[in-house]
Amino acid sequence: MRTGAAGILVGVGPGHACTTRGVLGIGVPQATAIADARAARTRH
Repeated sequence: MRTGAAGILVGVGPGHACTTRGVLGIGVPQATAIADARAARTRH
């Protein structure tokens, strides 16, 4: 995290008020999103 970020937010929740996943038609399970973010951080 060379930019100085203390953390990042990962995932789009499937909550009642959240329409992003349905509108965009994309999404991955939370565990997969976390694993992908970890892998990206390891590479960079």
